[in-house]
Amino acid sequence: MPEPFSWYCVVEGDQLQQGDLISGCKILVTPRDLAFASEETVLPAETVTYDVIVLTQSCDLVQKKTDYAIVCPHWNLVDAKKTTQL
Repeated sequence: MPEPFSWYCVVEGDQLQQGDLISGCKILVTPRDLAFASEETVLPAETVTYDVIVLTQSCDLVQKKTDYAIVCPHWNLVDAKKTTQL
C-alpha cells in the first residue's frame, strides 16, 4: 500500500497551480510547418486527450502573467513501466 503524502490532495475550483494533475485534458495539435504559414492560411489541427501535469509556475498563473498553461503528459508508474521494459 502506498504511503499517503500530506502535500498531495484533491482540489476543487478553477485556479490552476503548478503540479496540478488534470485527467482527460484535450490538447490541440497543430502541424509542424505552422511557423511557415501566413495568417490567412487555414491549417488542419486535431485534438488528443492526455492526462497532464501543469508545469507553468503558480505565481504566473495566479497573477495572470500568462494566457496559457504549459502542461506535460504523465502516465502512472505501472503503464510507464510497460512501455519502457529494458
